[in-house]
Amino acid sequence: MVRRSSPLPLYAQLKQRLLRDIVDGVLAPGELMPTEKDLERTHQVSRITVRRALDELAAEGYVTRRAGPGTTVLHRKITHTGGRVGGLEEDLARQGFRISSRVLFHARVPAPEHAARALRTKRGAQVLAERRITYADDKPLVYGESFHNFPPEVVFTQDELAVDYILRLVRSKFGMEFGFVDRSMEAILPDAELAMRLGIEPTSPVLVAELVVHDVESRPTSLVRASYRGDMYRYSERVHV
Repeated sequence: MVRRSSPLPLYAQLKQRLLRDIVDGVLAPGELMPTEKDLERTHQVSRITVRRALDELAAEGYVTRRAGPGTTVLHRKITHTGGRVGGLEEDLARQGFRISSRVLFHARVPAPEHAARALRTKRGAQVLAERRITYADDKPLVYGESFHNFPPEVVFTQDELAVDYILRLVRSKFGMEFGFVDRSMEAILPDAELAMRLGIEPTSPVLVAELVVHDVESRPTSLVRASYRGDMYRYSERVHV
């Protein structure tokens, strides 16, 4: 029950209580939440208070609200604060998610046209390619494809790739340094293959981030395309004004 003596507004207290139940798993993904009338009665608050709490949870991606079925709990979202390449795993760990990944493909291949253009190399030039799925709590979160224009002597073992990512490995193993990253983001509907990789329906939105990584001499070295499940992922950034 909410406390009227608290300086926190009633809707904010109710939102916190419901959010705690979602995060702790008391309310599981896919489960219907108590009705508005039930929440009014249980917490002794008005319909307006209940609706504002649920509306804010919906706006932040924790629940979805539909006329008829009611309010349904969504998968717990990961908040990625960005800031630097490779920070997603730290954000996952800090928010209490179990992290794992699976390398689907890793080999030197002829650069496809879009990769050759981004890396400013000839189409068909040999580049290091990788495809990988990253999981949060054993659920697929992001499907990544990358191409790297590294010298032929830059190679990694399967054991190395199983525990770390190429951009971090190339720093630690070969001393390569990077200068900056150009990043673009867009929301898409996945094709059948991407939907299968992420374990979602083709009608479920995906947030795609494309990064072109440059070395300290401003030469593009890597093209990374990361496709995040929209129902599990939120990007957050602080902008100074």
